[in-house]
Parts: sequence; structure tokens; C-alpha cells
Amino acid sequence: MRVSLSVKDLIPKAAFLILNRIMSLLLFDRYALKAWYRVIKKVAHNNSTIDNGFIDEIIIHSGGVKRILYKQFHSLEKVTIKDIVFTLAMEALECWELKNNEMRIVQFSQALFTNWYEEILDNSILKGKLEGKTGKTIHSMIEEYKNDLLDLENILWILKSPNNLRKEYFKTYSTNKEYDLKIRIYYPNEQNILDKSNTIDISIGPFDVFERGFFKEGYDYWLLDEVSEKKAHLIFATISKDRKKEVAIFSEEYCFGIHDINHEKAIWLS
Repeated sequence: MRVSLSVKDLIPKAAFLILNRIMSLLLFDRYALKAWYRVIKKVAHNNSTIDNGFIDEIIIHSGGVKRILYKQFHSLEKVTIKDIVFTLAMEALECWELKNNEMRIVQFSQALFTNWYEEILDNSILKGKLEGKTGKTIHSMIEEYKNDLLDLENILWILKSPNNLRKEYFKTYSTNKEYDLKIRIYYPNEQNILDKSNTIDISIGPFDVFERGFFKEGYDYWLLDEVSEKKAHLIFATISKDRKKEVAIFSEEYCFGIHDINHEKAIWLS
């Protein structure tokens, strides 16, 4: 008698469920990322004042732009217009595209926010995933975040100062908890030269890894001790194996996401 076996029959049920979950997550991430990029391009193409070369560059290389999507669907954190503004402004700053385009970045971010939520509303896969994760309706999220730019004058003031923008950007990565680990970031001055007088200290949970877009070329990173003195210098940082986070080595004792370290794909190297 001929017996036909499927993959399902050969793999224990628990293992099959785990494998199925991993594959579902991978497929969803690819699907959602394509939808996110499609909306970014659509908004950019609606206005000729946005450099499409810049848009293509950030889609290919920006960890911060990917972070917005991963925060929304995996971290259960809200994504506001202000988050998008600071992310895109940082990318523009690094590409020398920000000066005199501050208002354009804000307007682009507003349009991107609106178009992205319209895409989610029309897409049953994205809508079901986000509402299932957050327990909120998409309409309630839009209502909650739509007034995020009431302090527009202050936001534009931040965007006009590279120093202030970099500080605001890195603040979005901080847990803001006094008892968490502290990391000091040294960032470039207005001439784009690393300046040891330009610093910001942020907090990170001792068992966390970093969200995408945290480690940047031209910046320096130190882990601090309990009295805010330098304890360990960043040696190496890379993208995690699932590509949703960034992992780093400060010393043998302080490794964040050590099992995800890929030495062939450095995004920051001492």
C-alpha cells in the first residue's frame, strides 16, 4: 500500500507551528515593507519639489525609515507624524538636503502619514495585523495622532538646527528610565565634523537591543557607568538576523544581541 507523507507529517506539531509562525512573520514583513516603500514613492511622485533620488536613497539605505514600520507592527509603539518628521529630517541632514527644505519635510511627512493610514485602511492584511496587535481601530489611531504637529513653530526651530535635530532624533530611542543603562552619543557639529562637545545621553534596557537607525557613521558611542563616566567604547554594530533591530558589542562583557552578531555586515566599526 502506498503511503503519502506531507511535510506536516514529518515535522512534530510544535516544531511545525513554530516554523509556520516564523515563515508567516517573514512573509508579512516583506509584504508590509513593500507596501510602505510603495506609499513613500507615491507621495514623493505627487510633488516635483521632492528629489526622487533622495527618496530612492533613503528607501535602500535608511534604517530609520524601516524602523517606523517595525515600531508600528512589532514594538506596539505609536508612530506619529513627528516621528516621521524627525526620521526624514535626519536622513535629509546626512544627505545635505535639509537646509531650506524644513517645511517641505514637514509637509511630506504629513502627506506620508495620511497616505500610509489610507493604505492600511484599504488593506485587510495590514489593518487586521495592526488592529489585532494594538487593540485599537485604525480610525482611533488617526484621531489620536492627527494633531501631533500643533507645535509646528517649535518643530521647525528644531529642524533648522542640526544640533537640536540630532538630539531630538536620539531621544526617540531612549527608555527615559533612570535605572536603565546609559549610552553617550557624540555627534557631528554644523560643519559635519565629530565634535566631543556635542553629546546626548540616552537610556536603554539592559536586556534590549537597538531599534534600526540608531548606529550611524560619523558618530561615536560610549556605554556609561553608574556615575555617567565612560565605561566601554562601541567596537562593532550590525543589523540583527531578522533585520528588524541593530545589535552591538561594546566589550566582552557588554554585548547587545550577541547571538545576532554578523561580523560580515558591519554598520559601525571602531
